[in-house]
Amino acid sequence: MYHMSNAETTSDYDWATGMRFAAFFLASLVLVYDVLIGILLLALVLILISAVERRSDQS
Repeated sequence: MYHMSNAETTSDYDWATGMRFAAFFLASLVLVYDVLIGILLLALVLILISAVERRSDQS
């Protein structure tokens, strides 16, 4: 894969690119999980609010 003449620079560049890609991948994963968790929490809060309103209506 690597050329022997510039193995150092190529591997350094590949490593930096890989790290950049990994960081971007992790950031996007965290973003997706944050959005999913936010939606789930929002749904839970709405369900709780509706349940409380139903109880107050019944009593």
